[in-house]
Amino acid sequence: MNGHADFAAGLLRPERPAPQALHAADPQAREHRYAVYRNNTTSALIAAFAAAYPVLRALLGVDGFAHLARECARATPPRTPVLAEYVQVLPGFLATTPLPATLPYLVDVARLEAACLRVFHAADADALPAAAWHALQADPQRLGQARVLLHPACAWLACTHAAADLWLAHMRAAHPELAELDQVDAYAAQDALAWRDPTGRVQVDALPSGCALALDALQRGAPLLQAVAALSPQACAALLAHLAGDGLAVAVQPDPDGLAEVS
Repeated sequence: MNGHADFAAGLLRPERPAPQALHAADPQAREHRYAVYRNNTTSALIAAFAAAYPVLRALLGVDGFAHLARECARATPPRTPVLAEYVQVLPGFLATTPLPATLPYLVDVARLEAACLRVFHAADADALPAAAWHALQADPQRLGQARVLLHPACAWLACTHAAADLWLAHMRAAHPELAELDQVDAYAAQDALAWRDPTGRVQVDALPSGCALALDALQRGAPLLQAVAALSPQACAALLAHLAGDGLAVAVQPDPDGLAEVS
């Protein structure tokens, strides 16, 4: 192992001694100097996780979250210099960690926050013009046959707990740690939708269960009627309201009256 690799290998492994290539007047000084690098690296990664997962941090508490982030960093060291990509490892790590019996929804919340981060950094695209939706809605047959190309800055999850409602309760509070959860049924299954609005802010909403599967079908190219066939009328209406009202589609095919094109 060369000097740089040896130096990096021990930054997240406290049991390793300081690398011999680190020059110092004596071994104790070398260990002290290396501890500074090690602490700075760990602190920076914990801070990156905290910035990406504010709701998870609020649910676990500052110390509990720091412990989780530290263990995640040690188990899965960064393989990319892009922290926004690296912090996506946390939900997978959390899924392998024993959860407090009172917080079984932590993994769903972490998955949603990871999705929000992907949405924030996703490519931009023009939403389908309102006129295109109006043309489709005027012709139910064409609406049912439409294949919808979804916006790159949207994501969805099928959750076994109320991740979206928990996220919204925390984000509507003055500070995530001050969220009031008395009105949230955290154990209710729901689907979660995240998208980036025209101002660049990430929005989240809860959808009835089944909507995530419908969006999966649309993503695979299924016609709209086929994609929503298993949904209740209420769930179908909620999904269509988001598709049309929140710019979740960038094109349809067949294209109504040439109003949009699939590139």
